[in-house]
Amino acid sequence: DRALAWSLLLSGKSEQAYSKYEKLLSIPNPLDDDYLNAGYCQWILGKIENALSLFRKYKDLIAKKKNVLIDKDDINYHFTSDIDVLHAHGISDIDVMLMEDMLV
Repeated sequence: DRALAWSLLLSGKSEQAYSKYEKLLSIPNPLDDDYLNAGYCQWILGKIENALSLFRKYKDLIAKKKNVLIDKDDINYHFTSDIDVLHAHGISDIDVMLMEDMLV
């Protein structure tokens, strides 16, 4: 399901991808990246508050595993590595900077 969800996201089917990620998030112990990728779906769909909530959950999970406070560079790494996907869906570099600022 994860591969299908990511494939749907890449092919521009963000709503269908989000539906798959919702199912993944409802199972016991979803992967941290499920929150990140579900956040991408919501962001692409223009649901900024939902995206922020999912990104914050992702950051909290990572911080607990690292046993330190997470800084924005950790999520920035993912935004940077996935920038082509974000650009392909109309999310600009300015949008990314704004999202990073909201996540501080």
